[in-house]
Amino acid sequence: MVFVDGRFSEAHSDLENLPKGLTVIPLTKAFSSHRELVEKHLAKYAGEDENPAFVALNTALHEDGALIKVDKGTHIEDPIHLIFLSSSHERPHSTHPRILVVAEEGSEATLVERYVGEQGSVYFTNTVAEAVLEDNAVLDHYRLQDESEDAFHIGTVQIELARDSQYRTHAISIGSKIGRNGIAAHLNGQGIECVMNGLFLTQDEQHIDNHTRVIHAEPHCHSHEVFKGILDGHSSGAFTGRIIVKEGAQKTDAIQSSKNLLLSDDAKITPDPQLEIFADDVKCTHGATIGQLDTDAIFYLKSRGIDEQSAKGLLTYAFANEIIEQIKIEPLREYLEQIIAERYRKGVH
Repeated sequence: MVFVDGRFSEAHSDLENLPKGLTVIPLTKAFSSHRELVEKHLAKYAGEDENPAFVALNTALHEDGALIKVDKGTHIEDPIHLIFLSSSHERPHSTHPRILVVAEEGSEATLVERYVGEQGSVYFTNTVAEAVLEDNAVLDHYRLQDESEDAFHIGTVQIELARDSQYRTHAISIGSKIGRNGIAAHLNGQGIECVMNGLFLTQDEQHIDNHTRVIHAEPHCHSHEVFKGILDGHSSGAFTGRIIVKEGAQKTDAIQSSKNLLLSDDAKITPDPQLEIFADDVKCTHGATIGQLDTDAIFYLKSRGIDEQSAKGLLTYAFANEIIEQIKIEPLREYLEQIIAERYRKGVH
């Protein structure tokens, strides 16, 4: 599905020959064709944890979006790809896309969200995605923010997980002048696995925020978070992650990590990992690291005949590769590898 300036573009989309058990339709049509489902779930979850003001703004102003429904026991092999394109305008403009995903019991699917815009365009994207995973459902979620570097982007993702479900997300931020990602997951049943990976690349005057919240409400659940930042120039970033283990959520296993690489003396990062634990039989860890490229490693590579700029580029790629290598979609993985190679092949200032 392709959306141009927040509106579904049928001419650029391909919704023919969808697999049996998969529904992918514009949200404007879903209000009539799937009214009961939309009324049950839309605007019922997002805004409680992250970006409440921007979620309210989206709820008030959204004109279009997507409804994705995966029927019980259906396994969808090919990724569902949503592209949100902001075109160039004489004046700044805003869009407020909305996404609703319902994965029924025992279903499995992969969703890719991509946000793009013409370089030099000034606009504001305020997007909200709500996903409901029923028992034993699996959702792989890739979110690529590749906006114009003069744009502003606020993204909110709210996930509701039931017993034995699995949710894995990779949040990649490359573009926008100011960007903010808010990802929240409610683990509402036992045996849930939740993985949140993030990677953001900033340069010049860019700023990227990542805010996550994982609520363990039931015992025997696992969550794993790794967010990495590579910051250059005068750019800045922030990571605020909170894991909440509620009373009675025994045997919780939760890991949260923020790792950051500063490529210039003027780049700044503010990590703030947090734990709130109200149970006594849990295994929870959190931490943050901030550093620069290892001079010893650069010297070692130079001693093997690699020039300094290439050595720095290799080490930067190696730092990001922990996230990139977990991306299962090969074209997306290759695209990110190309972005990193082009951005850092000339070395680090």
